Amino acid sequence: MADLHAQVALQNIPSNFEKPYGNLHVAGKIIRIFKSSVPLKIDDVVEFDVPVAMRGKDIAPDGGTTCWYEDILRQRHMEVCLNRTPSLCSMATDLFEVISGPTESPTIVFDEEEKTEPKKRRWWQWWFTM
Repeated sequence: MADLHAQVALQNIPSNFEKPYGNLHVAGKIIRIFKSSVPLKIDDVVEFDVPVAMRGKDIAPDGGTTCWYEDILRQRHMEVCLNRTPSLCSMATDLFEVISGPTESPTIVFDEEEKTEPKKRRWWQWWFTM
């Protein structure tokens, strides 16, 4: 289970990422917390690596474990499940979402039977949360 399930407004996104794919180190301010077992609060800054790919480099994101670098630059918000270390955070699962802004309810939902296994919302679930 993750230490933190939150939405983050990304700050300090490196603008010189030129590899076809790899990890992008980002920092972001916590704007919404859905679950936390660590002493973090709204407006705290967390740092973590995001696996990204560049458009046009013959590498495609695989739906949760990689995202487009350009989407991060454009949308500048993420929902993440993180584990905290003393100096920074790491992804607790390979499931995260690049989002256009904060939402009232999480975009990553956890199955009640499998509390450790996050599930993405289906398209029809998005419709009913708008």
